Amino acid sequence: YDRVYEPSDDTYLLIDAIGYDVDAMEQSEGDDGTMLHSNMLQTIEIGCGTGTPTVYLAKRIRGIRGDEKESSVEESSSHTNKNCVHYVTDINPDAIRIAKATAESNGISTEHFQAVQCDLASQLTEKMEGKVDVLIFN
Repeated sequence: YDRVYEPSDDTYLLIDAIGYDVDAMEQSEGDDGTMLHSNMLQTIEIGCGTGTPTVYLAKRIRGIRGDEKESSVEESSSHTNKNCVHYVTDINPDAIRIAKATAESNGISTEHFQAVQCDLASQLTEKMEGKVDVLIFN
């Protein structure tokens, strides 16, 4: 963690808040009877560091528990979201490298976890304008 912000108390508080929100979404249904998080298409974390909050969110909404890999999760469950793409950004190339490794080691595929080196979200602004379901900025 010499070059990247190490997860600390603020990171764990953020993860707790994300967990509470996902829990609330799992107890609520959308108009079509699916869990609310089933409709998420894109999330973004700005200044991701290790990417821990986004990896946690990705695992929760994809239904991945513990050391499971993404491919082992049941496809048809209404409690999972297999379509959401999670973007993380950081200006620090070491953070991008570590965030990718964090996702990989937690079973999140590169198809669903995109790490972009840029200032804030400058490389994604046009692509994601009006299309972000969750924004994380720690």
